[in-house]
Amino acid sequence: LHSDHGLKCRFKTASAKLTFNSSKGQLQIQTDLRATDFHLNHWRLAESDVVCPQVQFKGLFNINNDAVELDSSTTLLLQNLPVKLFANYHTKPDTAFAMSIQMPETVSDTFFNSLPGGMFGTLKGISCTGTLAYDLQFSIHTNQPDPLIFYSALKRKNFRLNHYGA
Repeated sequence: LHSDHGLKCRFKTASAKLTFNSSKGQLQIQTDLRATDFHLNHWRLAESDVVCPQVQFKGLFNINNDAVELDSSTTLLLQNLPVKLFANYHTKPDTAFAMSIQMPETVSDTFFNSLPGGMFGTLKGISCTGTLAYDLQFSIHTNQPDPLIFYSALKRKNFRLNHYGA
């Protein structure tokens, strides 16, 4: 797949399962998207292809006249790395956007080995022990940006580098 803006995408296998449910002015879309040997290329992402050997997105979208939400049960699986996602955009009573990304406590080598190839070249070959967990919280109301929330934390437990990457 190619876009007019230079974005290129290819994969060995892909499957998509979408289930639609509409009731009381709300549309729900349940998704299960999977791909193997997924390559993404754009000069703004990396010099070479960004490669994910296995990727899966299982999500629930809730859509109504005033809001679009990616339910907190949504999971992105990169190799062996599960990541929980949430996003919400609504226009009433105020336009606001919120999102969160959470990676549960994960063996550090599993984390580094699951990162897409081609994007984190300096980490290639890294070896470590211990665990890592990540949490990102973001929220903004466009009419009142002062109570903006931005929280990002990479938590480590018994983390130790055995060998630096490239």
